[in-house]
Amino acid sequence: MVFNRKRTMMYEDEFDNRNCDRCRKIECICHKPKPEKEEKKSKCHKVCGNILLNDRTSIVEIWNNRSSFDTIVTASIFNSAASTSSIKVVFFLCNGDTAEIIVPVGNTISTSIEEVCFIQVSRVDGSKVDGRFCLDICFLNAYLNGHND
Repeated sequence: MVFNRKRTMMYEDEFDNRNCDRCRKIECICHKPKPEKEEKKSKCHKVCGNILLNDRTSIVEIWNNRSSFDTIVTASIFNSAASTSSIKVVFFLCNGDTAEIIVPVGNTISTSIEEVCFIQVSRVDGSKVDGRFCLDICFLNAYLNGHND
């Protein structure tokens, strides 16, 4: 026996005959194949490294876009408590503009910026900067044009 919506008892053969079409429709809806995933439209890389600036080295270029693809860069910059200076990070955009962040001693700052051509770090004042950086770089439309590198 089975119960219908009104909670009255019905025999299974009655249930099958009365609801046959409805059951088939529900079955079709529930068993639709999942749509195929879209083709990937970007390719991302992670680049990490150390920053050590002192009296001999005051500015360092930490990344340069040598491709023709548009980019979105998410940068996380850490400045150690052992540093004596804040870190100045300058993002040079492909349209000629710049974006800048200052990372105080003992802090981490993250940001995402589009169309970056290259990134430089320098010390604001003081004599020593000791830190780290991590960049998540996504090249947009890298797969649309048939490039797989």
